[in-house]
Amino acid sequence: MYQTRLSTVHEKAENLFKIRSNNYYRHPNNRYICKFEDSINTIYTLQYLLNNSFIQNIILTILDNDSKNIKSKLNTQYIRRFKYIYMKTQNYYNTISTGTNLHIKELAIINLYVMSKIQAQTGIYWLVKYLYL
Repeated sequence: MYQTRLSTVHEKAENLFKIRSNNYYRHPNNRYICKFEDSINTIYTLQYLLNNSFIQNIILTILDNDSKNIKSKLNTQYIRRFKYIYMKTQNYYNTISTGTNLHIKELAIINLYVMSKIQAQTGIYWLVKYLYL
């Protein structure tokens, strides 16, 4: 039972990563229509994965280092990886991307802040409210 549950979590994490990295929902050549149920499942999976205490500790460490202006290897790796994935997905479906004009480091930190809020009891409500704005 434990092994099955662990493999299910792993599959959910892989699917969530594939959706984000390949932008299945946003690509103009993709005719897939995102259903409400799919959105709810994606949000649930995201919250489930972010409730992991190890992930939350990493998120809080990066946020703490950033607020104290401490340059660490962890922060540098996160910003570099975020920038790579962000630029890849933005340019994948939009050749004239406005992403180059954004402050990607600030966007990465905001993204982490949102992830840290999802862990709270009202996390899903907060995420939906954030996405709606």
